[in-house]
Amino acid sequence: MTADPSTPLAPWREAVEGLFYRVAASGMLPAAWFEDRLPPLDERAARTGRLHVEIVSHCWQYGHLLVYQLSSLVNRPPAHARVTMTVFYSEEDPGTLAVLRFFERLEVPGVSWNWQPLPRERLFRRAIGRNRAALATAADWVWFTDCDLMFREGCLDHLAERLQGRRDALVYPREERRTALLAEDDPMLVAGAEPRVLDIDTGQFTAQRPSRATGPLQIAHGDVCRACGYVDAIGYYQRPAERFQKCREDRAFRWLLRTSGTPLDVPGVYRIRHVHKGRYVDAGRPSARLRRALRRLQSRLRDHQTTDLDDHPPSIAEHTVTVRHLHQSPVAGLLEDKPVRVRRCRHGAPASGDVARLAAAADAAAGRRHGQHQCSARRRSPASSSGCGATATACARSPPRNASPPADACC
Repeated sequence: MTADPSTPLAPWREAVEGLFYRVAASGMLPAAWFEDRLPPLDERAARTGRLHVEIVSHCWQYGHLLVYQLSSLVNRPPAHARVTMTVFYSEEDPGTLAVLRFFERLEVPGVSWNWQPLPRERLFRRAIGRNRAALATAADWVWFTDCDLMFREGCLDHLAERLQGRRDALVYPREERRTALLAEDDPMLVAGAEPRVLDIDTGQFTAQRPSRATGPLQIAHGDVCRACGYVDAIGYYQRPAERFQKCREDRAFRWLLRTSGTPLDVPGVYRIRHVHKGRYVDAGRPSARLRRALRRLQSRLRDHQTTDLDDHPPSIAEHTVTVRHLHQSPVAGLLEDKPVRVRRCRHGAPASGDVARLAAAADAAAGRRHGQHQCSARRRSPASSSGCGATATACARSPPRNASPPADACC
């Protein structure tokens, strides 16, 4: 059923066909018209015990990011799961090839390396490699991801625990931690230029809760993969391309499986975000600069819509944690009176504010007596008997007595 024509379509037909499937995947057309092989729930195996998880990644000119992904498996190998790490790459990409050659010499308990070369025209359509891996997998579950994602702090062991006996077609981590958009000369990206085992500074990452199984977070049941592949039913997404294609098949995959995915509590999912797109050969052209500017704008809009991840009202100090890291000093030491963007919480705090006033409010809130204000964050970490604490527990829901809350405080 896989369509893989050897000759490309005319540009106008390619555009029309792409638009058609984007509209169809939005829910305008029934997925059953295109994919009728989805196994019913009771026909999917409910695997238990030591699960086999295959991670499917792909890399084109992102060797400096792939270093971190493979290093995360070396630094924290799974103890209760068996992992096959599959990477699709092109031998025309010497940077990625050097990274793979370095890591294939390392023996990691519980991890098997599986490098899969592709002609770059096939690599440029990400669904082709994913589909090939899905149809051929012997794993219980398949995690389709990107090379900028890392698996830390027992991520895969916790995932294997959460997947015991499940039959869902598609699941995804409830939380991921990611960086801001990093420039090409950021020290984290520069450090990955040479093949070696690296680790990250987790202080540069902030937590986010995706609302669906996005491209790097799609974990599919093995029986579903073997039956349906990865968008195998739509020939358009299996057609080689001369340029790297936008990964719109992620949405089509969810549509064909009739689900946005089931969120699971899986810790240790970290992702490096970056402005420069190495997959574009014209990175210096005005169109590429425009794309980078649009990416920054989209990132800012998404940050404005960020949902707070904790079960308690977020504190003022928590809103400034990213700023504290960037300035490499305590919040109270930020003397510059300038606006700095911070995360929006679910109580409606604005996305920008005066850091000095936020810090002053956090210091004032630290002196609040526990008998006068029961802070929900106190349940998360111990605090002094005189108050909730200056950094992790200053609750923005209720201001200190005789002090008006700053304009940028939550609620």
